[in-house]
Amino acid sequence: MASFTIPPPPPLDIDSSSLATSFKKFKQAFTNFELATGIATRDNSLRVATLLAVIGQPAVDLYNTFTWADEADAKTYQKVIDQFEVHCKGHANTTYERYIFNTRVQREGESFESFVTSLKSLAETCEFDTLTESLIRDRIILGMKNANIRQRLLREAHLTLTQAITIVRAAEAATAHASEIAKSTMSDISDVHYVKHERQNRQKPAKFKQQQNSKSQICRNCGDKYPHTDHPCPAQGKTCLFCKKQNHFAKVCKTKLKQQAEVNLVEQTTQHSHSQPSLQATQGESNNEDYLFAIGPSDESNQLLKVSVIINDVKTTAVIDTGTSVNIMSRETLNTICTEQSPLEPTGKQVYAFGANSPIEVLGKISLLVRHKAQMLRDIFFITEHSGPTLLRLNTAKELHMIAVTYNVHAAPSVIDEFSDRFVGLGKLAGVTCKLHVDQSVTPVTQPHRRIPFHVRQHVEAELKPYKNWISSSLCIVRLHHGSLQFELCLNQSNQAKSGFVLICEL
Repeated sequence: MASFTIPPPPPLDIDSSSLATSFKKFKQAFTNFELATGIATRDNSLRVATLLAVIGQPAVDLYNTFTWADEADAKTYQKVIDQFEVHCKGHANTTYERYIFNTRVQREGESFESFVTSLKSLAETCEFDTLTESLIRDRIILGMKNANIRQRLLREAHLTLTQAITIVRAAEAATAHASEIAKSTMSDISDVHYVKHERQNRQKPAKFKQQQNSKSQICRNCGDKYPHTDHPCPAQGKTCLFCKKQNHFAKVCKTKLKQQAEVNLVEQTTQHSHSQPSLQATQGESNNEDYLFAIGPSDESNQLLKVSVIINDVKTTAVIDTGTSVNIMSRETLNTICTEQSPLEPTGKQVYAFGANSPIEVLGKISLLVRHKAQMLRDIFFITEHSGPTLLRLNTAKELHMIAVTYNVHAAPSVIDEFSDRFVGLGKLAGVTCKLHVDQSVTPVTQPHRRIPFHVRQHVEAELKPYKNWISSSLCIVRLHHGSLQFELCLNQSNQAKSGFVLICEL
């Protein structure tokens, strides 16, 4: 029968900022240790000795300071554990425990189950009473990492803790299942493409197969025809410019081809198409991150907006992409432009393929002089190992007058300009008198004055003397520059006398 040793619990941390919580965890672990080893059924002296052996020297020093009503209590397990519990609980600080609870957030890489368990454990020492579940629910919503799930939880009007946990678990499970399905789908697509390619090969005529076989005899080290009949392989003893290994050229380097295949895979999975532009980019939201859709060969290169430019006095072809945030150039193109070895500076940015988790390898950046017709400027180019055309960003193309941003604005005819004499100064409608429709059945109301400053009371009485029936309460009185008064009135009572209008549908 196999046997194993049960390890004792870790010592009690006497210096913990949350001593009550630390002792609670230690007591639970030591109780399980006693039950597992059978010590719980032994005499008190052995249990106390075991407790003092595993609790740690700082706790033993604390034990030596305890006072006992009877000397025998020092060897009684329950008395000893009660003394420790009274001492540790006396250091409990509810305010601090609640602070720890309210500042607890889901850590990077932490699972939701671990996060919820931690919140429930912290809430036990916070004395929330009947609010425990609702406060744990709120802490889950406020402290979780996934913003989409947080929005889903906030849409629930009467959300309980159980419902919140169920929703988050279902969302995480759905995400994991979708990821597995996506991986399985990509594997199935690869298998289908392989079978389709094999069937097409079976249908090809014999003559085409012979030509294909003759073309497939290519040396894997130099890329020329194989076998070499009259000379040895030219790659023998040479160093690859890409991986720095011996006996092969960069154009057939397996490391280089593998990286290109990975980038092309990103292009297929993110765009669901095998024909995307070679270097297509969009501006990232961060200051130190830029995003690229794909880098590699393209089947629609003829649809790209190409332009002939002169970079460092060398004429080359570039692609204008108004959505990119950086200029991109391959190492191969840079070597043709700069005959001398040009030092590259660190970029300080990371370039991501769209939908990829790892950044694309950028060798560095370099400042180059770009000229197009009469326009010339110096701009920064990011250098990569991936082959493809040079990519110009929007700002560079605009400054070189390669493109112009236009807006189709259809201006409506200005009525004010056409009839300018009608909109000068104050005027009246000729032959038109405004008639106020008043409900005569409403009794006129004369409201009392509100508080009026002494120095304007006589002027107010003089202004209101001509009006006998309706007098509304003045909210504000302003003296104008020519001496007259302007009243701001409360017309709540006056509006009661408005004559109602009869709708056509009521006639």
